[in-house]
Amino acid sequence: MTIKTLKMVRFGPYIKETVVDFEQFTGKVFLVSGDTGAGKTTIFDAVCYALYGEPSGSLRKNDTLRNQDSVKGDKSYVELLFTGVDGRDYLVHRDTRALRAVGDKPAAMTKDSVNLTDLSDKTVTKGAREVNSRVEALTGFDRESFIRVSILPQGEFDKFLNQNSAERRETLRNIFGTELYESYADVVQSWLKTAGKQADRASDACSALMNRTFETVGEKYPLCDCDEYAARIDELESSCAERKNTAEEEFNSTNEKLRQNSAMRSAAESVNKALSAWEEAKAKMEQFDSRREEFDGKREQLKRYELAAEAAPALEARNKLSNSLTGIRSRLAAAVAEEKQAAEELAAAEARQEQANSLAPEREQLTADISRLDDLLKKSGEADEAEKKMRATEQEISSIQEEMTSNQAKQEHCQKKQEELSGLLEDTKQEASRADAEEAELNAKSSLFERLRQLSEGIEELSKLQKAADTARNVLARKSEAADNAALEFSGLQAKYYAGEAARLAKKLEKGAKCPVCGSTEHPFPAAWTDEIPSQQQLDKAEADSAKAARAKSDAERDLAEREGSLTAHRANVSRDYLSLMGVEFPENGAAEAVSEKTEAVGKQLDEASIRLEGCQWAQLRIESLEKQLSAQKEIQDSLAERQEKLKNEASALQSRHAAEEATLNEKRAGLEGRDMDRLRRDKADKIARGSEIDSMMKSAADKLAAASRNAASSASLRSTLEGDIERTQKEFSEAEETLCMQISRCGFADEQELAANYVRISALQSLRAEISEHDKSVSAARARLDECEQRLPEDRTPRSTEEFDQAEKVLSDELEERKQRLMKLGTELDRYASAARELSNIISASGESLRTYAVLEKLERAICGKGAERIAFETFIQMRMFKGVLQRANDRLKVMSGGRYEFELRTQNVRGNASEGLDINMIDNNSSRTRRRDVSTLSGGERFMASFALAIGLSDYTLQRGGNKQSDMLFVDEGFSSLDSSTFEMALNVIQGISAGRRMIGLVTHIDGIKQYFRESQIYVHKGKAGEGSAIEVKCGVHKNM
Repeated sequence: MTIKTLKMVRFGPYIKETVVDFEQFTGKVFLVSGDTGAGKTTIFDAVCYALYGEPSGSLRKNDTLRNQDSVKGDKSYVELLFTGVDGRDYLVHRDTRALRAVGDKPAAMTKDSVNLTDLSDKTVTKGAREVNSRVEALTGFDRESFIRVSILPQGEFDKFLNQNSAERRETLRNIFGTELYESYADVVQSWLKTAGKQADRASDACSALMNRTFETVGEKYPLCDCDEYAARIDELESSCAERKNTAEEEFNSTNEKLRQNSAMRSAAESVNKALSAWEEAKAKMEQFDSRREEFDGKREQLKRYELAAEAAPALEARNKLSNSLTGIRSRLAAAVAEEKQAAEELAAAEARQEQANSLAPEREQLTADISRLDDLLKKSGEADEAEKKMRATEQEISSIQEEMTSNQAKQEHCQKKQEELSGLLEDTKQEASRADAEEAELNAKSSLFERLRQLSEGIEELSKLQKAADTARNVLARKSEAADNAALEFSGLQAKYYAGEAARLAKKLEKGAKCPVCGSTEHPFPAAWTDEIPSQQQLDKAEADSAKAARAKSDAERDLAEREGSLTAHRANVSRDYLSLMGVEFPENGAAEAVSEKTEAVGKQLDEASIRLEGCQWAQLRIESLEKQLSAQKEIQDSLAERQEKLKNEASALQSRHAAEEATLNEKRAGLEGRDMDRLRRDKADKIARGSEIDSMMKSAADKLAAASRNAASSASLRSTLEGDIERTQKEFSEAEETLCMQISRCGFADEQELAANYVRISALQSLRAEISEHDKSVSAARARLDECEQRLPEDRTPRSTEEFDQAEKVLSDELEERKQRLMKLGTELDRYASAARELSNIISASGESLRTYAVLEKLERAICGKGAERIAFETFIQMRMFKGVLQRANDRLKVMSGGRYEFELRTQNVRGNASEGLDINMIDNNSSRTRRRDVSTLSGGERFMASFALAIGLSDYTLQRGGNKQSDMLFVDEGFSSLDSSTFEMALNVIQGISAGRRMIGLVTHIDGIKQYFRESQIYVHKGKAGEGSAIEVKCGVHKNM
């Protein structure tokens, strides 16, 4: 990771917004110097706090990071822009906790006070816990690892040098996560346990198989004797196969006897069936012979029916012509009567035609009168049109006079309206002038109402949080009880299980044999066997249930802690807001009601203020409208005066036109005295009606005369036609009568009544014909069946008996079933032996693999759990390898700084079987003539700093070299150089330059003037400000002085 920009606001001694751009120091060594207490270390605290929510050193607490001169409510925070291991830039923002008095609880941090965003201003996550987790993933370090690799805090970076093996073991665990290797032992032990169970299952399976095969109970059959078991099973299988072959021969012999008996019985049954069939066929034929006369009569009747059917068409044709002749004669009589009626109607029509012709002179006179009335109507219409124009002019004169009167009234009303609008406009302007004051009051009331509403919601949320905490507390109580019960259940089952193991061991003890547990040959009180001993599965399940209940209890405890923390934080915020708004401390009870009452009161005041403001705003909007209305009234007043003058001129012109139109009307009325338009129209209508009546009478008479003529001609034609039809039909009837007589004579019937009696429907004829045909077929089939049965009869027609065959079949069937059951039993036994041989082979194969796996895992478990010759645990072994790598890189630095005098060595004495050893350090002093190895406690101050610094750099280098997600392009060292002389410092600086050559940014914190001369153009100088002003920084970016 790489840090780029740091921003501090009211953080430590920095009050104003202070920004540090670290990008300008990339790949360089720079100095952080300044006045004592100005805030040099605070810069690194801010970096560490922004990332992990904790300062870089253990001597500083979170509650002290906020600027002490900040007032309540001021924002205090840090922001850090950094590049994560994924190559993307992120900005982490973290507020500091508010200052608190002695004895007060720490103020809760809201979720929004800590957030992580990317450069697109998209929030990646927020909340202290979520941001910390995300930052650890993006940087590759947790806080402890970060301050070991990237920040060496003041007074703390030598801790790693002074730690013992156990403490150093925890440090390496935190940095490299070596606890994973400790878990390998649990995994291997689990594998070993599983392999042991598999071997036990194989042994149990072998014993169970042999007990089933050899029909024993509870016997133990060791896996080592499997070859003997296989030979014994082969011997049993061979013996069973011989017995099965014998049983098969006996079964086949009995089955052949049963088959021969069945064949003889079938032959006897065939003879009996043939005799029975012949008797049935003979009886059937006799039955048909008894009905022969009946069907001879039916055949004769069928013949007469068929002859009647042949003669029936002639009878039907004769009857049809008879009916037709009768119908024609009826129609002829009707036609004669119709012809007579048509002649009478024709005479009446001719009389009406003569009467209509006599009205022709009257019709001509009516036409002349109508023409004369049309001329008078035209002249009367012109007079009416002249009168209409005069009346229209009179109406216009009246309308103008009314408009002039109305216009005068409107002018008076408009004048009054102008006076009213002027007064209203003045009042509205006065009301609008109060709008600003009313708006200010409304905003104040709105702000107060909103804060009260938020406080009410906060109190409601507080109640919910309290209920959630109570619920979590109840859940924890239940989970705790369940965890305790599960633990007790597991302990009880475990005790019973161990007692059962002891009882199982006691059952195997023989008198005088040594006990595998205590070695004694006497067993005075062997463990008793009971039926309540649990199985391994029950014990494992109880253990899993106990662990599950314990995890549930832990989750419930964590949930309760989170909910109580949220409740406490929310209660503090609500109490603060309640005191601010209500003026009193937050009460235990009644807070919601008090806030509700005040909210309601403020709401009413807010409504009243809103109404007043709306009135003022409406007045502001109405001013312009009133001014427009007043201007409009003045324009209307002028328009009305102009219109009044115009109306006077129009009235004078209309009076002149009315006089001219009255003279024209008098002229048109001359010659029409006593004849108005309505009377003329009525006279004309009467004459037109009379003319239409005469026209109608004349047309009706002509139409009726024509119709009567057509009816008379049609009736005469119809009579003539029907007379011809009668003559033709009479001839056809005579011919049909003659044909019918010939058919009756040919068919042998006496007369047409006998013919009709024998004429039946075609369906009856077909039914009788089918019945006779079916009878004939049945007789032929019965005769053929009788002939067939006579051919199948044996010479000896005596019936055969099957009783002796039935008795023999029963005896042989029972014998065959007995032999079949014995054969099946032997087959099952043979299959059981074959299956046992296969299963035993599978057990041998599976157990061999299980035993080999168990042996390998047992060796691996001894090695990884520290049970080998060295007795070093796997995690300790890995940490020793890692620590050697750290010391190798530390030696590269220490040899340079010490001029080759000192180097580190991993102490290996007294490591065997001691988990707390293995990570101690010896110092090799190459200038000593007697004791080359020294303890780190014997080093001087300067030597200790060099060793600590070299070891810290070595740890940082090794961590970064291992790669993965652990990458850091910076190293900050806080103080410690004061213990070095100038030459040693120069060698240390060479080491630092070598580190920065690898593109790492190195920051050194010191207040020593002698060191500052090397970094005059590459440093951050912190100026301590006056009281209330805060510290400020000055950045110089160049290169430091070469040595």
